[in-house]
Amino acid sequence: MEISPKPKIALISSWDTEFVKDDFEILSNYYDISLYLTREKGFFSKEFVSIISEARIILVWFAAVHAIPPALWSLITGKPLLVFSGGYDVASIPEIGYGNRNHRIKKQITRFVLARATKIIVQSHFSLREIESCYPQHKYKLSYIPHRISIPDNFLNKPISLKREKILLTVALLNPLNYKRKKIELIKQIASELPDYSVIHIGKIFDEQKMQFDKNLPVNMKSVGFVKADTLWDYYNSATALLLPSWHEGFGITAVEAAAAGCVPLISGAGAQKEVTMGYSIKPTEETVKSWVKSIKKMEIDVDDTYRKKMAKELRKFYASELRLTSLRELISSIIEE
Repeated sequence: MEISPKPKIALISSWDTEFVKDDFEILSNYYDISLYLTREKGFFSKEFVSIISEARIILVWFAAVHAIPPALWSLITGKPLLVFSGGYDVASIPEIGYGNRNHRIKKQITRFVLARATKIIVQSHFSLREIESCYPQHKYKLSYIPHRISIPDNFLNKPISLKREKILLTVALLNPLNYKRKKIELIKQIASELPDYSVIHIGKIFDEQKMQFDKNLPVNMKSVGFVKADTLWDYYNSATALLLPSWHEGFGITAVEAAAAGCVPLISGAGAQKEVTMGYSIKPTEETVKSWVKSIKKMEIDVDDTYRKKMAKELRKFYASELRLTSLRELISSIIEE
């Protein structure tokens, strides 16, 4: 009996982020999927043309400039285009100039890509409401499919650590978009007020942002740069809390990962943070250093082992499941069969 070949899919992204890699990994068992990163390979290379011309469906992470060629190809050929949205592409934070809706040309790019999309996939109800509000004409295209967190095998069946070190984490790629959005300067000020804690940043830092990061850096704060998944989860499993005072989070996957390891997320409450942590997060009453320090000290008293275990269990049950894979496969199959 002849086995049918796997349908070909093109996955286009600007950055090689963990959630992009995770989608590639979970879909690769069922589809002949090719990942193309525009930041590394540019636009309109022979490889790019080959990938999108052979694909049955084109998937694009974020409705931004790198999505223009796939959107044009979809327009010309009629191939289905699935757009993962709900981040900087549809955000508007004028205080820091963050989000495509703050820029005249970028806003039009997002508008064009979403108009061409067959389906728009969002990872949180916050993002769903944000797009419904800003682009109501595309409401019928929206599909809510939450992220999946990829827990390393050696942590899956391992109880969370109840012996927490006095470590506060912040986990983020620090590029020009993210440095202000993640409020790194606020975190530095918080570190200065908590000398008994070690404050550790995890993630790649671009050269320009490295200079900003190192300027007036408190002695109890450092960056360890990019680390592999096992090491990241070691940090989650030993740290007391994660600091996420962001201006905007379309999802906030680091908060979910931390909570799933028993590390309490302290959040600004912006965007989807409270939603995706299922209520297992702490929000300071004000966006001031004093309020954040007060919340951290209060957490030391209020959060016990029972809270950490329950938090980790509930978030693992929901986000480490096969829900994302099942939902994506159902959506892709329905489009292929049309």
